[in-house]
Amino acid sequence: MISFSLTHLDLSNNQIKGNLPHQLVFPNVTKLFLQSNLFSGPIPSNISVLMPSLQYLDLSENLLHGELPDHWNKSQMDLRVVDISYNNIRGKIPSSMGFLGNLSILVLSNNNLSGEIPSSLQSRSILSMDFGANRLSGNLPSWIESDIFMLRLRSNLFNGTIPREWCNFSLLHILDIAQNNLFGGIPDCLNKLKALVDSNNTDQYNSFDLIQRKQT
Repeated sequence: MISFSLTHLDLSNNQIKGNLPHQLVFPNVTKLFLQSNLFSGPIPSNISVLMPSLQYLDLSENLLHGELPDHWNKSQMDLRVVDISYNNIRGKIPSSMGFLGNLSILVLSNNNLSGEIPSSLQSRSILSMDFGANRLSGNLPSWIESDIFMLRLRSNLFNGTIPREWCNFSLLHILDIAQNNLFGGIPDCLNKLKALVDSNNTDQYNSFDLIQRKQT
């Protein structure tokens, strides 16, 4: 029997199969790491109810499919990191993710997501958004807050021009918008982005580093 006092569950880097359980309740778990396994099926739509104390959720590098849950809400104010990259998730990014008031890292790369990035994700708490290698479309979002550290939108279907509002990203370290359908010129004000680093150094800016930078 799993204790309800459990706060940290790490099953990463195994070969665990099957669907993610829809009935297991972990009211005190703050960190759930299930990355690099063989989990399949959809993400439980009631995951927010099963784990109300969750802060870190890593489901990356599995075989999950279906759509992202659309039941994120303000009661999950502690959720800071969501990584669902390298799966087979389709559909749109739910606007309800914008209700996560303390969300700092959102990684949805290498899936089959489509549609536009919802403007509900406009938040000063978000430090890193990685939506690379999907089928997202529309214009590049001009509403992103200036506090962002990393923005990766490469290998999608975005069109239009680079927003001049991005010249206000004074803390931006990594910007990757390669392999889209962009046109027009490069805004000359981008030379003000003094914090940009070489894209080959992205590995040194992981989720925990970014949160620590924000808190200091």
